[in-house]
Parts: sequence; C-alpha cells; structure tokens
Amino acid sequence: MNSTPLVYSYARFSSLAQREGISLQRQADYAAEWAREHGMRLDETLVDPGRSAYHGEHVKHGHLGKFLKEIESGKVAPGSVLIVEALDRLSRAAPSKAQTLLSQIIHAGVTVVTVKDGKEYSEKSLEENPMDLLYSILLFIRSNEESVNKAKHQYDAMRAHCKQFLEGTRERVRFGHDPLWIKPEGRGRCEFDEERAAVMRVALDLYRRGHGPQAIARKLSEDGLTLTEDGTSVRTLERILKSRALIGEKIVRGIRDIKKGTSEDFTLPNHYPALLTLEQFQEIQDIGAARSVSPKKGTVASTLTGIGVVTCGYCGCYYLAQTYKDGQRDDGTVIETYRRMRCSHRRNPTVTASPLCAHSVMAEPIERAIMQFCGDLVNLRSLHHTDREEVPRAKLAAARESIAVVDKKLAALGEALEAGGAAIPTLVKRMNALEEQKREFEADVESIERELKQVARSDLGSISKQWATLIEGVRNQEHDARVKARQLVLEMFRQIAVFARGVRPNELPEGTIDLLMISRAGVERMLRIDSAGGWRVVKREDYVPETVTQPQPRRSRTRVTAE
Repeated sequence: MNSTPLVYSYARFSSLAQREGISLQRQADYAAEWAREHGMRLDETLVDPGRSAYHGEHVKHGHLGKFLKEIESGKVAPGSVLIVEALDRLSRAAPSKAQTLLSQIIHAGVTVVTVKDGKEYSEKSLEENPMDLLYSILLFIRSNEESVNKAKHQYDAMRAHCKQFLEGTRERVRFGHDPLWIKPEGRGRCEFDEERAAVMRVALDLYRRGHGPQAIARKLSEDGLTLTEDGTSVRTLERILKSRALIGEKIVRGIRDIKKGTSEDFTLPNHYPALLTLEQFQEIQDIGAARSVSPKKGTVASTLTGIGVVTCGYCGCYYLAQTYKDGQRDDGTVIETYRRMRCSHRRNPTVTASPLCAHSVMAEPIERAIMQFCGDLVNLRSLHHTDREEVPRAKLAAARESIAVVDKKLAALGEALEAGGAAIPTLVKRMNALEEQKREFEADVESIERELKQVARSDLGSISKQWATLIEGVRNQEHDARVKARQLVLEMFRQIAVFARGVRPNELPEGTIDLLMISRAGVERMLRIDSAGGWRVVKREDYVPETVTQPQPRRSRTRVTAE
C-alpha cells in the first residue's frame, strides 16, 4: 500500500472541445503550487475526458471511479489531497448522490480542494465550519439543476428534429453517430464515403459467400482495406452486419421525457443512402441466424448437428457431434469412422431414454446420403410436391384476418371511449393490449411475406446444383463447403429423425440405419442407409410416421434464432 500522502489533480470535462480551455491549465498550476507549498508530491494522472458527471460515467468507467476504489483499498493514503476546479467536476448527479460521493472521499481522510473558490472540504474543516456542508449541498443542487435543464433542452431538440425529419421538413438529424461509410456533405445532407463504402461492399459480398466476421477482417487486412484508422475489428463487423443503417435507417434511441420519466426511440427511414435493399438486409440476417451456430475455422464443421434439425427418432433428443481426437490426421481432417453422432438424452434428465438411443452412428454415410439425395433435382422436387406457396399463403391469410379482427375490436373500444360509457383506464388498458397483439400479427405478416418472396426467388434447379457441387467438398472435409451445406440443411429440413437401429428395431443388417427427413414444406421421405453411404427410399407403408418422436426442448447453450 502507498503510505505517502499525495496531491491528486482531477480534471473532467464532458465535451472534448473543453480540452483546449484555460481552466485545465489553471487547475494544473494551482495543484502544482499547492503541492510545492505543502511539500507533497503531485499526481496528475486523474483525467476523465468526455465523461459525464450527470450520468455518472466518470465513476462507472472513468479515473474517478478507479480513484474511489484505490481509496477503499488503501492505495490512497489518508492525508492526501484531491484538487478539482469546482465541486461540479466531482458530480452533477442528484444532490443526495453527489453529497454521498463527497462524504465517501473526505471520510477516508482525503481533503477536497476547489480551485475556483479556494475552499477545503475535510472532516476537520466541516466540524469547524458546518455551514460549508450546507454550501456544498447548495452547489450540488445548482449544478444538478443546470444539467437537468441542459438535458431537457437536448432531449427536446432531439425529439423535435426526429419529428421534423419524419414530417419531411428536415433533411438530416445530427444527433448520434453516423455509420463508418457515411460522411456529411453540405448542409443537412450526407453521402457515401466511397472508399469505406467500397470496403463495406467487399465485406458484405464475402459474408454472403460464407465467410464469417473473423475471416472477413483477416481478408480485408491482407488486401489493405480498412473501415477505421486502426483497422477493422471482428466486433465492429459483427455490429455493422446487424445495423439497419445498411438499408439507410437511422435509429435514435432513449430520447427521454424527464418530467414523465419515460423515453422513446425514433426510426428514421431513408436517412442515409442505402448499401442494401430490405430483401438483401434480411438475407444477411438469415445468414447470421444460421451462422451463429456454425463451427469455427480450423475444426471439421458438422453439417448436421448443432442447428436444431437432426434428432433421435426414438426419444426426440437432438443429436450431438462426437469426434475422437486420436482419429485426426496431420492435415486436420478426421478419419471417417472416428467422426460420429450420438443422442443427447443423457443431457436431458426429463427424457425417458430407450436403450436404442445410446447407439452412436457414423456421420459421414448420413451426410453423403443426404447430399446425394438433394443433389438430384427429381428428389428435391419430391420434397416440395405440394404448392410451395400453399402453406405460407394460408398463414398469411390467417394473420391478416387476425389483424382485421383486432381492428374491429379497437374501433369498438374507440367508440366506447368517446361515449364515456365505461371506465377510461380500463378501456385504455384493453386498447393497449390489442395494439400489442396487432403489432405481433403485423410482424408475422412481414415475416411470411419475406418467406413468400424467398420462395418466389428460389429456383429448385439452382438449389439442386448447389447441393451437387458441394458433395465432394463435404466429403473432403473442406470447411467452407461444409458450412454452406449446413446452411442448406437448415433451410431445407424441419426435422431429420435418425433411427440408429431402424424404424422396426433390430430388423436391419448391422450398420444400416433409417433416416426420416421432413422438409420445411412438411413432406416426409424415409431413406435406408448402409455403412458405405448407399441409400434407397423406403415406401411409406414400410414405416409408421406416427412413431417419430417430436423434438425435445434443447438444453444446449446454442440456439438458432430468427430476426
């Protein structure tokens, strides 16, 4: 512990523009003079640039917070002095919180000295001059009121500017940060920073082609491309890929109404020039949802496990990858017989497992059979023998009908509200609940419409070719090919149920398994697969679909989510 009292000079300013002000130099000179007169060593490391004392950022994330922790740990010796320009440098929070902060410092034996009025605050001085305590509280009250009024004016201005933009009377809202690929141009306008926008287009193209943020960051660095002066971090890319600024939207969050104690967000469409269309943006989000469960580079990516598709046909638990380390070759690939899958019933204590579940199976023959089956256009079409738009169109009609019903109820409640025939709070509560239901139905409509567009855009011929061209890469354990195949499996199948010993147990030759594939369109196909990956389609009358157990709730940390 440091046993020598020091003079600490603390400087804070919430706006970086204040860095050039003379108050910093005046404070530094005063602190140096104090230290010299009292024969103490000066510490000038306590500086919090751009930290707000109103929101407490300097305590939560700044040097003042570290200083308080050092007081508690004894690193700051009693008898030390903390010099600040004024008490509002310490805090502009509510007076009670600000006074608590000051008391925490002086009760630890540290004297607080203010440069502007030359006052000293310590346990001894407050005992001798109790009015100084009242004076400090009055100063805290005044500084807090100033910050509250300033925040109110700022929030009012933000709200007004957002509303003006939405009304079409303002071209640009300057609050908040603009995307890295955007630059202001002229009064109230912004446009692409073409150099950075070009980098973003490269990054987005790489993402669509199956590269993850880490691989993209590495590729950009190798090509000498960057979004910031310090390079392009993986975290930055992950944040950007989810940002609706890609489609030109600016989202201003947390505009507070201080009197009411509420806050609201504003979404400003077409605020920026768009890098992507809405459909392209949704494609990026769909890729991200699937990739969130994709294995890292350097491992043999599983095409089947970890995506919530492949289950045990006997108990419904999800299958897990089971790779033996001693089966790994020098080039990083794994011997086929060592790459297996097993039922996860042991991780789910709520499931009563069958003895059949414990049997692990080789992954490679199953992968090969699925890839070859889907690589044949006739087979792929058989998975969609019904109208591919029939199911989503029925869902869309139901969702729209639900919205119409809610609208009727809202209209009736509106009439009742105008008539005043019931308690207004009750009516308002019911209307709010209906509005929430309507928003959910509208979200369903938007999601189903995207699905229909995807169906309309997709061509089974080209999809079949994708499956066919990936067969060799998947078999050779090429990472990119396996990640793409994983995505195709996720998009094609609702469930793949593995019967390790057959639908009718123990009737099959050793090493033969049954595989029931259920497509997203609800079509079932059963394959009987041998240990070499050979397969044949089993007729419906040869198995009983009702015996297939529905998937059990997953206990894995990894979850597939949709935007």
